[in-house]
Amino acid sequence: MVFRQSIIAAGFLATSGILSGPALGQDSGLYGEAIPADAVFVRWLEGSTPLERSAFGYDFSDENIPANTYAAVSAELLPDVSIGGYYSVVLGASGTPLLVKEPERGDQTKVHMILVNGGATPVTLNIAGGGAEVISLTSQSEASSRAVNPVSASLEVRPEGSDLAIAQFEVALRRGQNMTFAVLDGDVILVPSAFGPVVKAE
Repeated sequence: MVFRQSIIAAGFLATSGILSGPALGQDSGLYGEAIPADAVFVRWLEGSTPLERSAFGYDFSDENIPANTYAAVSAELLPDVSIGGYYSVVLGASGTPLLVKEPERGDQTKVHMILVNGGATPVTLNIAGGGAEVISLTSQSEASSRAVNPVSASLEVRPEGSDLAIAQFEVALRRGQNMTFAVLDGDVILVPSAFGPVVKAE
């Protein structure tokens, strides 16, 4: 069983420049330059295993996209995406990158918890210690979410059919913050929403 505890405090999020919400994601001030009119917001989710930036018919390796950071990418460069949507890239079972569409964000005054499953087994997000389900069963290569009021809680990720956690996290979040629980190949990480470079079609 993989078991990791991470503490993400509101103070850290407030001072690290991490922002959230759909309107904030589309704010060109986050990127230092204007974002494409057809922008989608894409991040490469990485734990201990790096992901190649060459995928989906385009080589992103020269774009200096940090791991776990949304890049504003022209939709022209990606297959089957919706303008303004949020996506995570995870390593698929075949060893190739997969583009996972994230649920739409709603009320920016809420805390948006997102569960991205890049593992081989469906998982849920629960209150730790055998508590209630927070995010329902999420299949491989899918993402689910839940908007909640500001919360401080112990949360855990569980595989389908098991009461044993594969990871546990202590979280303390403020309004308008998003947090992703990412199940990757052999790793489970907690990822605050952060924004980085712009990638335009030439």
